Amino acid sequence: MKKFVLFVFAVTTLIQAQSFTLERSLEVGLSNSKTLNIYKSEKIIRNAKVDEISSQFYPQIYTSFAYTRLSDIPPFSVKVPFSPTPLKIQDALLNYYVINAGFNLPIFMGFKLTSLKEAALMQAKASEKEVDAETNNEAMRITEAFYNYLKIEKQYNLVKQSLNSMKNHLIDAERRYEQGMIKKSDVLKIKVEKQKLESALIEMKNNVEVARTLFNRAIGIDLRSESNIEWKPESIEGELSLDELLSEARNNRNELKSIELQSNAASENLRSEKSGYYPTISAYGNYYYNNPNQRCLPLEDKFQDNWELGIAVKWNIFDWGKTSAKVTQAEETLSKIRNKESLLKENIETEVINNYLKLKSAISKIEAAQLNVESAKENLK
Repeated sequence: MKKFVLFVFAVTTLIQAQSFTLERSLEVGLSNSKTLNIYKSEKIIRNAKVDEISSQFYPQIYTSFAYTRLSDIPPFSVKVPFSPTPLKIQDALLNYYVINAGFNLPIFMGFKLTSLKEAALMQAKASEKEVDAETNNEAMRITEAFYNYLKIEKQYNLVKQSLNSMKNHLIDAERRYEQGMIKKSDVLKIKVEKQKLESALIEMKNNVEVARTLFNRAIGIDLRSESNIEWKPESIEGELSLDELLSEARNNRNELKSIELQSNAASENLRSEKSGYYPTISAYGNYYYNNPNQRCLPLEDKFQDNWELGIAVKWNIFDWGKTSAKVTQAEETLSKIRNKESLLKENIETEVINNYLKLKSAISKIEAAQLNVESAKENLK
């Protein structure tokens, strides 16, 4: 039994202790991203909205059935001259059945349907760009969590190496103290430094656990998983031009493409609201199979059919400023989106410039560190 428990524990530990390269981290993280799934659901919703509006261009066919039971009343009769009893015209019919099938077809809606469909198409395309943009953002968050975990782990290993060196230095100092070569205070100073490194190592170990937890969260796995990082240094090749990067950002950033499409959609929504100034024209038709049928006189207790076709024109002459208010709202919505678009362009340019300067600074620091390593190697010779 003990062997079985140990085997299960070993297998569980092996499963939980996973190694992740940056590529695998991105693959796992993007497939597990709940935020990305929300954007994908929004994309499906907007595509379905396009289908919903498109369906309104076609005849809306419907059918209905109704049954009504009426209270009993005396038959319809008329008094006639020279007759002692009233003349009965129609017995009371107590059961009414209405069976109806019909259609309604919009012919002209003041360009409303066309505008709504175009707006929905723009929103659907914008949603696709939002999914792409969020994919990039999620990939960036995963990459940042990956390198943050890697950096803190490297710092932990550096402190650990320093502590091992300090322990060896302390052993050497105690030996030299016993030989009378140094003072007791010198040994105590080394012990103090060793104690500081031990405290720093404990703190760095906690930082590693926090960074691992954040990394696990970023890629969507169990927060307590014993994940490890696999990484090989990569060199940055090629000259990076700030102007080229800015141009590429303006042309390729999905956030910009999305808000441009949203601006176009807002323009179509404005056109849709202005449709309230125009008349609407629609065709309709109905087929009735009723018992009794109100159009067939005298009324009889049997099913009879009839039909109707027509064209309806409606023009809203005065609505107390309702259409005008809707147009104003649509105009301001369009203005708001265009201002957001302008701000987004400025923010993206600022972000590119900031990251470009950080990259140049990091490259310079790497080159300086490489020179220090080469210098240290030469000094050891």
